[in-house]
Amino acid sequence: AAVDAADPDSTISVAPETFTESNINITKNLTLSGEGVDQTVIDANQNGRILNVRDGAVVTITGMTLRNGHDASFQGGGGIAVWNSTLHLATCNVSGNSVAGNVGAGGLIYREGATGSIDDCLVENNQAGKNGGGLLLYQGSSLTVTNSTFRGNSAGDVGGGLSAKKGDGQVTISDSTFEANTASGGGSDIAADDTTTITVSSSSFQGECIANGTGTLTDGGGNSGTCFN
Repeated sequence: AAVDAADPDSTISVAPETFTESNINITKNLTLSGEGVDQTVIDANQNGRILNVRDGAVVTITGMTLRNGHDASFQGGGGIAVWNSTLHLATCNVSGNSVAGNVGAGGLIYREGATGSIDDCLVENNQAGKNGGGLLLYQGSSLTVTNSTFRGNSAGDVGGGLSAKKGDGQVTISDSTFEANTASGGGSDIAADDTTTITVSSSSFQGECIANGTGTLTDGGGNSGTCFN
């Protein structure tokens, strides 16, 4: 209700409590500002995807946890779906989200040329039947990831932590950690498919990083662990 009533380009201060909400649609420029990941929680209780960002909206979400979303529409994005729009996430947790069936993007999906950034976030324990347990970048979308952790996510195909697929998508990752992610098809941490490019610097890995087809993984330097060494 607060989202629907808000004026475009306004900021909504979200109280320090747990809200049981799902299928929130944002179609205008907004900022949602919580009180911190341990204080402001949106819990979908497995009753649908938590959040859709659509219609070219530019949205910033800070200081909150988004958990227990479940998408059964076979479009991906158990927690969040960004459709040809922009979503910036900062100081957030995206956890315990899933999708039904043989579908990708357990936690988040950026699709149809979507853009955005993820900074100082934890993407944890999300599950997908196909690509991108934690996050799927799809259909020429672009994303910057900084100072974030992808942990315990699982994919039934490739890219347990993060996967980029379809179109000339671009992902830039820096100062981030990938740990305890799994993928049945390989690339437990990250996977670049089709003509996508993932560039990584100053990040650490416990699992596997792969490029399939004409996908490209670029070592930006300063990485440690099991990838780019």
